[in-house]
Amino acid sequence: MNKLISLAILTSITISALAQDKTIAPTAVINQITKKVVEKDNLKNTQDYVFKNLDGTEFGLSQFKGKVVIIDFWETWCKPCIMNMPTLDMLGKQYKDDLVIIVANTGQTDTEDRINAFKEKTGYEFIWAWGDEMAYKLRVASIPFKVYIDPEGNYITHSVGYAGPEKEEEKLKAILEKYQD
Repeated sequence: MNKLISLAILTSITISALAQDKTIAPTAVINQITKKVVEKDNLKNTQDYVFKNLDGTEFGLSQFKGKVVIIDFWETWCKPCIMNMPTLDMLGKQYKDDLVIIVANTGQTDTEDRINAFKEKTGYEFIWAWGDEMAYKLRVASIPFKVYIDPEGNYITHSVGYAGPEKEEEKLKAILEKYQD
């Protein structure tokens, strides 16, 4: 936990310093930092990705072989996370035969009751999971943090932040077109 807090502080300081340069977008800075962290730790081995459903049952990504998987780390207080969900829900329904969406709560402030209330209120058809252990392993320092996995279970890329519904849809459609049968 201390490592995660230290990484978050370091990321904030770095972003603040780099944001002084108006030519660098803060989201781009975050993506550059997290890309280096993910690559450095060689966490592209998705066989290590293990989650727990809200009821505590563990699952891995191998059961989704043949489909593109998006893992979206989020919290209920995160406005960009919430703004991203309608687009993910729409795309999940549109590409239900080719796409799996796991919304993995980082567990920093949310409780099971809060997540279940949000889930019931929205009616989104995601796989709802606890992602606290994976968020720590991936060193997720900012949310929304999305990881994209190909149908063979290989890491494709990741992104931080919310670029708006059009850009999010465009990115996912490009990934699906590349990896669909």
